[in-house]
Amino acid sequence: MLLRELAAQYDWLHHPCFPKVPLATWSEIVSTYCVDGFDGIALLAEDQAKRPLIFSFLEKIPSDQTLTAILKIAEPEFSLPDADTKMSVKTASVLNMLGLSKVRPQETGKVREFLHRLLSMVENDADVGTVMCALRWYGDSQSIELIRAKPSMSEAWESARRAAIRAIKKRH
Repeated sequence: MLLRELAAQYDWLHHPCFPKVPLATWSEIVSTYCVDGFDGIALLAEDQAKRPLIFSFLEKIPSDQTLTAILKIAEPEFSLPDADTKMSVKTASVLNMLGLSKVRPQETGKVREFLHRLLSMVENDADVGTVMCALRWYGDSQSIELIRAKPSMSEAWESARRAAIRAIKKRH
């Protein structure tokens, strides 16, 4: 409650000292999590503008509950990754940060299918590399084929390709 009061008192949303730092949104996310937990965060994420910051917050809380919340929040991306490619790549980044250890087997296929569709859509090295890194945790033999089929990238991202392939092979 103190965070909400501070945000209102100091008008963090419109304060000239914080034009790029979304302190009001950050305080809303943190206070919602503290009071209402993951269910509250999932409801808050219905506001598309808050989702990137919510994902950045959640990726720092590795747990089964976090993954469940991410899967619920990211349902639009799982259904239509091309509707908001930037948000879909952010979703892949968060899934990478959480890693496979937190995924229940029935959800692995859903995550992998999303990542495969996203990999076929993205073109710049950073986005391709992000999806490949996430596939380290969720990929299978088909993922390896899709990863190999992507065009060559800069050396930094080629190392991500090699690491993804090695990790998938090691897990299977």
